[in-house]
Amino acid sequence: MIRKNRETGETVGFLMTLIPNLSYIESTHFDPFKKNSYTERDKKLNGYVLYHDMDGNFVNGWMYDNGHIYAINPTEEGNTEFQLRSGCNWYTIEYSTWDCHPTAEWESGVLTGIGVVCQKNHIEMTWSSCSMEDSSGAPPAGDIILPGGVNNLPTPSSVAPQAKRIFRNSNMAIDRWNSLENMINKIISDCLGMSMYNALASALNGKTLIIEFVNGNPSGFTYTSSSISLDMSGESNRLFHEMWHAYQSYQETASSYPSSTLNHEFESWYAQYLYISRLPEYKIGSKWYDWYYHSKIGLAVQKFKTFIDAKGNLLQGESAFKDYLDKLSLPGSDFRNGGYQSTLLYQYDGNRTAAYDFKNLTNLSKNCQ
Repeated sequence: MIRKNRETGETVGFLMTLIPNLSYIESTHFDPFKKNSYTERDKKLNGYVLYHDMDGNFVNGWMYDNGHIYAINPTEEGNTEFQLRSGCNWYTIEYSTWDCHPTAEWESGVLTGIGVVCQKNHIEMTWSSCSMEDSSGAPPAGDIILPGGVNNLPTPSSVAPQAKRIFRNSNMAIDRWNSLENMINKIISDCLGMSMYNALASALNGKTLIIEFVNGNPSGFTYTSSSISLDMSGESNRLFHEMWHAYQSYQETASSYPSSTLNHEFESWYAQYLYISRLPEYKIGSKWYDWYYHSKIGLAVQKFKTFIDAKGNLLQGESAFKDYLDKLSLPGSDFRNGGYQSTLLYQYDGNRTAAYDFKNLTNLSKNCQ
């Protein structure tokens, strides 16, 4: 930018950098600069506007966050993490991996087929040799000027602490982290949800799961990469379901988990039903209530409550519940037709008891009313 004083004729040059975040870019249909310039700002802008002198030294800047504007001022020592740098290089590596495991199909105790199930994973890694952040991953230094006082910029620990306890995604925008945090806070306000969250964190033992939001695809948990893909609905019950799968995976071995994926779905769907049915928005006429009373899976899962209560106690005995689960595992059943048609991807271990299939519900609900 070049600015000239009309009265004195003095000319000043400086650099202006606009860094919109991902959600804002998506909201502008990938044209974030159309309504933003030196003299004009979109009221919905989310991101940073930074100013540097012609030598690349940081002068000042602004952070725009959901209608709030925070000043970023230089310290006496200077904001070294905001200095412009030269010689930055970007690197991208793309590769694919295959995760395979043997399968077997049985009918009436007779081996009828064997095979191999493989899943292709596409992985892309991009990074630069320099970054806006320092090597510690801390956010830019400086003060945010708020009406009536001064606060510090949000730090990694202050943004979505519950979410970041169990999840990681270095490229996810702050508003997505906040959305994830809101969902987790809703989950842990439920006794079963709190128990599941704490048990998962304990099982991770300081490690974290990969989390990402996906547009146009359903939510899912990938066992081989310990990752959760979450749809854009922002519904906590869907995150609950995938977190339950993550916890289940830590109670299994590398061979037992993929060979009993349908068994895991039975328990996850019922746990999700118990959670969502206790939410205030679950009422007659709501979309969630209608789904459980009009969809194939919803009707099948809702019937679980006639066989097992919210604490994992069997109401009609092992045999009756096991017979029901065996029927749901058959091709053509309502549960299978609800999206689990593949007997290779969604394998059923018929040797497990019904009580064992719901052992996690029994363990996690023992301190709940």
